[in-house]
Amino acid sequence: MKRGQISQVFIYLFALLIIVFVLIFGFSLFSKSKQYGESVDIQNFVSTLSSKIESLNQLEEGSEQTFLYLLPSTIDKICFADSSELDKTVDSELNLIYSKEKNLYLFPGQAYKINSLYLDKNPLCIQKNSLSLKLTKNKDGVSISSEDSVEKCNTLLFNKEDNIDILFIPESYTNMEAFLEDSKDYMAVLLSKEPLISNKKVFNFYSLNEIPELSCTKDYILLCDLQKIQKAAISCPHDIIVVLSKNGKLSGLRSTSQGNIIIISTGDNKLVISHEFGHAFANLADEYLIKEFKGNLENAPNCDTSPCKKWNGNGCYGGCSLDNYYRPSADSIMKSFGLFSDNEFNQPSREAFIEKMGVYQ
Repeated sequence: MKRGQISQVFIYLFALLIIVFVLIFGFSLFSKSKQYGESVDIQNFVSTLSSKIESLNQLEEGSEQTFLYLLPSTIDKICFADSSELDKTVDSELNLIYSKEKNLYLFPGQAYKINSLYLDKNPLCIQKNSLSLKLTKNKDGVSISSEDSVEKCNTLLFNKEDNIDILFIPESYTNMEAFLEDSKDYMAVLLSKEPLISNKKVFNFYSLNEIPELSCTKDYILLCDLQKIQKAAISCPHDIIVVLSKNGKLSGLRSTSQGNIIIISTGDNKLVISHEFGHAFANLADEYLIKEFKGNLENAPNCDTSPCKKWNGNGCYGGCSLDNYYRPSADSIMKSFGLFSDNEFNQPSREAFIEKMGVYQ
């Protein structure tokens, strides 16, 4: 072999070694990053649960709260154990030694102390990382019950039976407390627009207390498996289903609606829920132009051909999903929303809402 060829072989071998090193180092870094993230999630869980128990312990006897959390998938099991009764007791089935100093055990291999905790069932073990726990203040402290005693549905707003039931379902959340807060925020945004402001009493709002797997795809437009959404919603009352998909503001994912199902990207402007609700509930069409639109606009209350007889010609602006259809106003929340938009429903759209809501009055 010639000298130049030998040098070339060494160069190739050196390059290969560098690639192998980078791959190993990168995998190691990724693993450590993942482990760090899981450790932070566990610490957040422990501190959040401790804070909730301490806060509830200050309230009057009988006070209750629901605690929702999604632990990392690496946690196989969680056990609560009353250390005063189980001091250094060995549970052979769990292969666990309960300690006087600890009363919260995460498997594998982590234990913590939660103050003011009282257990009706001792030990209380749950083999799910998606937790739904009931906290109750009693004379001895705060008791904790398993998810079996907690409803799968959380009521955000209840006015009366036979109302319009709106159900929020989480997707891509790791913290159920964050989902619950987001659900309340979106509910408030939806009820901040007329004619919903004046008709709040015809709505009930619920949120699902578990995180289902919905097989969502996130490629420009946010889409999820509709059958899986319907199956997840069975546990709760629902006329309209709103999936809240946890995404960052820079994700660029568009929210969508199909039939009575709305899928919201939380990275989008929160006003998107009003826009999508217009589609799902009042059959409103988009008032901007859509390339290759294939829908039927004849029954859309806010789109018409000239001279706009649906609303007696009171406003007839070119472009409503198609360029040969017209909309009732220059701008509305069905056309655009945000800082420089009208952010309201126009009159024909409001009338469509009122007609649908009238059934529930």
